[in-house]
Amino acid sequence: MIRALLIAACAMLSIGQARADDVLHFGERPSWATEIAEPAPGTFDGAITVRLMTMQLRYDDSGTHQVTRQIMRVNTPEGLQMAGTIYVIWQPTIGKMTVNRVLIHRGAETIDVMKDGKGFQILRRESQLESAMINGMLTAVLQVPDLRVGDEIELAYTTDMSNPVLAGHAETAIPLDVLPSSDRLTVKVSWPIGRTVRWMAGPLAPAPVLTKAGGFQIATLTRDDWKKPEAPASAPDRYSRMAMVQFSDFASWDAVSGLMRPLFETAATITPDSPVMAEVKRIAAMSNDPKIRATEALRTVQSQVRYLARVDGLGAYKPEAADAVWSGRSGDCKGKTVLLLSMLHALGITADPALVSATDGDGVDAALPMPGRFNHVIVRAVIDGKVYWLDGTRFGDGNIDRIAVPEFRWALPLEAQ
Repeated sequence: MIRALLIAACAMLSIGQARADDVLHFGERPSWATEIAEPAPGTFDGAITVRLMTMQLRYDDSGTHQVTRQIMRVNTPEGLQMAGTIYVIWQPTIGKMTVNRVLIHRGAETIDVMKDGKGFQILRRESQLESAMINGMLTAVLQVPDLRVGDEIELAYTTDMSNPVLAGHAETAIPLDVLPSSDRLTVKVSWPIGRTVRWMAGPLAPAPVLTKAGGFQIATLTRDDWKKPEAPASAPDRYSRMAMVQFSDFASWDAVSGLMRPLFETAATITPDSPVMAEVKRIAAMSNDPKIRATEALRTVQSQVRYLARVDGLGAYKPEAADAVWSGRSGDCKGKTVLLLSMLHALGITADPALVSATDGDGVDAALPMPGRFNHVIVRAVIDGKVYWLDGTRFGDGNIDRIAVPEFRWALPLEAQ
């Protein structure tokens, strides 16, 4: 299958309700995106050859816009199986998907496969449901008719994204190592001149070339005969990101913390008549020892609230309120964290949320500051001057003095200072 690579601001942390755009649109690509030519033909090895892979992103006042275009040559009958189905994926509550073209190039002939778009089917597959995660992503699928060995199939689409929780900020991390080898790879990112956007490219990524046009700063990375890099065997995780390209307009990690902290403060605030307070009073009656109180609060969150991640829409960013988590007895890492915070604060224990990456923690300290580098959140509690890392999504933690420091490597505490 040809999968549309929806490289967006990967974000962990979900705000209000955004308008759902669950309709697949069809139309021309935006005028700011340029036509990038295929390289000269080479040797066509394997079942398919990716002739061209391009991603063009633009940041402006309305959000982030991405135009993706890929051309793939079918070399063998096995390649027909791989290229005969195309699909594009988008998050309808924060993004709009527009398919610009689906073409077959057969010698000098160009065949419009998309036509009126009626061949597309829209699916909601929830591929992570078995992991108790609902992401709400939509997939539009098209079976390509009359595709033949020797054909080149071209897909181009535009994704317009606006996430209100980012408050106008822009962030993008593009792991080039997950892209297939291709005859030509090009990434272009542009933003208004005068807007401060920093970039970072790993040593195995093409070096950005900076230009200006039409009031925009443009960073272009391109390489012919792109080969997907492989990390050395048994190398630390950070070596798998040697081809990562990052763009962010966050000035510092403090700016990220300042943006995210109010979301957790609001969600963790409970009133004296909150249903959570009954549990707080029970725990307080057990002991005056803050360690025993923190241990019991953690045990309650771990054992009495089942894990369920609603990261559809803006749920990937804004935590659910502690009262709602406790009343529904379900929550994701954000929900469990705010419930635990609300209990600890009511018990007089100093605690803050701390953003971590459960999958990509090694080397986060050297990344550009952006919320999207995190996909998990835990609690950083301080008792008698000692730091304790408490994770409400775990099971069976006992005395907090026996909880090992987690192996996330780096954390961003959302502290007031």
